[in-house]
Amino acid sequence: MPDQVRHDEAHRRLRRLFPRPGNPRKGEFNTNSLVIDNHSHYMRLMALRLDQLPFRTPARVTGIDWSRLSDGDANRLRNLGFDEGVDVEALHGAPFGRDPLAVRIGRMMVAMRRAQAEAVSVETIGGAGS
Repeated sequence: MPDQVRHDEAHRRLRRLFPRPGNPRKGEFNTNSLVIDNHSHYMRLMALRLDQLPFRTPARVTGIDWSRLSDGDANRLRNLGFDEGVDVEALHGAPFGRDPLAVRIGRMMVAMRRAQAEAVSVETIGGAGS
């Protein structure tokens, strides 16, 4: 089977699985711009701060504003493995104000203050296996 035919068939299957709202034009579908959450709703990849991340949503660190952190807090985050490209997940927080916030970094769970989480920029990523 020629590569173009295989590509076209795969593209048709993706369009059936992930229909776009409205009437998309041919070739307009972009699989890289969508994430399916646990409720099978569509949402765009989102860039936000770690303190704004919904609980149990996998994300990747896109940047850390080290100037917003004290030297001690910055050293603690570096020692815990916070850096650009690291996968994180906000697990839970206190009932009022979400402070402190429990965050998973790899297999480790750490507690962070809201002020520390505000300095960490993240981008949501797909669910398990993405």
